[in-house]
Amino acid sequence: MYDAGGLTRERFWEAYDAEVERLKTLPAASGGHFYLTLGARVGKRFSRAVVTSTIEGRSSLTDAFRLLGFKKMSTFRSLSQELGMRF
Repeated sequence: MYDAGGLTRERFWEAYDAEVERLKTLPAASGGHFYLTLGARVGKRFSRAVVTSTIEGRSSLTDAFRLLGFKKMSTFRSLSQELGMRF
């Protein structure tokens, strides 16, 4: 808004300081949801392709774990369920 000329410099900094104070009152984040952030990190389409390829036997579990960034079979099963696939 300031760059577009909608706010003066003083009003911008007042709003900025007010927002910083508001953010300080919010509770701390809990760490997020692994399966939701996985979609943002590697892409939901890519995740689905890797899981599908692995379930069909065209890719190894080792490759899938490396590509998706985890190490446990339970995580792979949970991911496949989150994506609506059976394993």
